Amino acid sequence: MSGLLKFARRPSIVTILGVAILILALAGLAILSPAFEWSRPGHTRPTLVICALIAVSGLGFLLVGKAVIEGRGLALGPIIAIGLGLRLVLAGSTPIWEDDFYRYLWDGAAVSRGLDPYRVSPLMAGDPTAPAPWQALSRDEADLRERVNHPQFRTLYPAVAQGAFAAAWTLGGGLLGLRLVILAAEAAGLFVLLVLLRRQGLPLAWSALYWLNPLAIVSFVNGVHFDAILIPLIAGAGLAMTTQCKGIGSALIGLAAGVKLWPILLWPLMMRIAGRTGWVRSCACAGNSTLSSLSAR
Repeated sequence: MSGLLKFARRPSIVTILGVAILILALAGLAILSPAFEWSRPGHTRPTLVICALIAVSGLGFLLVGKAVIEGRGLALGPIIAIGLGLRLVLAGSTPIWEDDFYRYLWDGAAVSRGLDPYRVSPLMAGDPTAPAPWQALSRDEADLRERVNHPQFRTLYPAVAQGAFAAAWTLGGGLLGLRLVILAAEAAGLFVLLVLLRRQGLPLAWSALYWLNPLAIVSFVNGVHFDAILIPLIAGAGLAMTTQCKGIGSALIGLAAGVKLWPILLWPLMMRIAGRTGWVRSCACAGNSTLSSLSAR
């Protein structure tokens, strides 16, 4: 276990350079992010500089990933530490050209009050004819309601996502609550991925291809995209399908469909893996969990 806290061997100059590029690029992104505050005019935002920083971070990731695949990269301990550090660098940043999280927070606030976000849109909540609990929410969270994109529409997010939004709101609301939920999901996803790699006899260091990926880090931590919740569910489904727990794998895919609908497209693959003897049970588990995930709608 102590070996996890060191490099597997002395890292190459290319690996060190790649890590340094990743750190500097994402730190630069965090420093510039306040220019993307919601009230700032679009033409004053350094969008091209941000695009350049993301491209540079991709170069750093390419160097690190190449070394990892070739077995000349980092051991698991440094990979986890660096990935966590990069996420912490962006933990206090302002989301860049993102506003979906306002909808997440609005839905979380509604669900935590026992309200149904599928029935009343943010725009309707401010109407004098709206039910009293919705009017109270509109008054208490007036700034949040103002920033929800497409406020005329009721929420489109399925039930599992709504539970995550409510959890984030319970944790204090705001970006911190959302990011805590996302980090927990990412940590769970990394753990499942490591178990899956070990079970398949693959190097654990390959987890760096996800954990150090700047696209994932920026999208989930800075952009606050809740697709991160899919990672432990889909990875867990993959792990279950490599064992005799194929029904559990299908159920996890069903739960994933309660976050975003597209994991339903993975069912044919799950049925193929389950084989003739397991497809009925797998279909039943997947169908039941999906119906449960979408029942709030």
